[in-house]
Amino acid sequence: MSGWEVIACKEEQRFCSAARAVQTADAYRCESDSEEGSSTVALSQRSGDGVDANPFSLWWSGLLKEATAEAGFRPHSTAAERGPIKIMSSCSGSFAEGFVMKALNIEMDIMSVAESDESYRSFISANHNDGGGIKHMFKSMEDQMSGHGCLLHSGQQCHVEQPDLGVLGTPCNPFSRYRHDRYHAGSVMSHSQLPLTMERALEWLLLFQPATVVLEQVEGFMAPLSCDEDGTPFDRQAIGCWIDF
Repeated sequence: MSGWEVIACKEEQRFCSAARAVQTADAYRCESDSEEGSSTVALSQRSGDGVDANPFSLWWSGLLKEATAEAGFRPHSTAAERGPIKIMSSCSGSFAEGFVMKALNIEMDIMSVAESDESYRSFISANHNDGGGIKHMFKSMEDQMSGHGCLLHSGQQCHVEQPDLGVLGTPCNPFSRYRHDRYHAGSVMSHSQLPLTMERALEWLLLFQPATVVLEQVEGFMAPLSCDEDGTPFDRQAIGCWIDF
């Protein structure tokens, strides 16, 4: 098969896999109780009517807890002994990881977030001002790395201690399968936003050295660079990720 035929087959496989994932999610969702009486389904799924019911619980959280229990995973300490999980986020978007932590009943300390979009920053602030709130907020990953330009502490130098969890949501544009020239030779590697994932993200990791890291990216990050290359963007970044902390 030609390079384009191989790409087409892989895209078809990914589409089928995504469709199955959507069916699974829909099967676990509960009916919406919105005032509008919409026929759409809600993401919330209550664990019960008692005092222990968790209003933040989502359809996937129970499954995740069951899966880790079946796998024999046990935390090394209790939540009280461990204290809140220290989170640092960059290219944060809507700060989805914050909602995940709430859904799993994991206490968190939001040490620092960085997001260029003002609307997203407002959304983050509106939804995560409970508890200790957000310690530091920046407009960019570069400002976050420098410690300058914190929107909550104007004129101050803001450094943070090593986080337990680092989350990076670098731009997906270079890798998105929905770009019309995504699989053309050189299209990914010449994209203007590529350095944020391939260079700045690695510098961020070296600087802050989080104990655990999550890189949020689209499926195209795992797809071939072009119709003429088998390597993926993930392969290229993984080469640079052999960092000894």
